[in-house]
Order: sequence, then C-alpha cells, then structure tokens
Amino acid sequence: MRDLLELLRTEAANYTQLSKLTTDETKAEYFAKLAAHYSVLVVEVEKALSQAAGDDPL
Repeated sequence: MRDLLELLRTEAANYTQLSKLTTDETKAEYFAKLAAHYSVLVVEVEKALSQAAGDDPL
C-alpha cells in the first residue's frame, strides 16, 4: 500500500509539472485535472492506511 501511495504522489507531481510546462492550453487543463485526481487518490489511500493502522476511529 505504501508503494502505491508513493506512486500516486509521484504521478500527481508529474502531472502538475506537465500542466505547467505545456504550451497547449487544452493539454495543460487535462494534466491539471489528472494531477487533481491523483491528489484526491493520495488523500484516500492515506485515510485507508490510517484506518487500517487504527489511527482514525470511526
């Protein structure tokens, strides 16, 4: 799970960088959306890991 979390963080950072580097506005928006999506996935995986460890009682 931790490997997946690191992969998601890396992908979010890569898409953020691509959105800033591209000169094509459509592609920049697409990459920004992908970065946002991966960022949400990071938060969700972090929550799942926290709950699995018993850190976050429901």
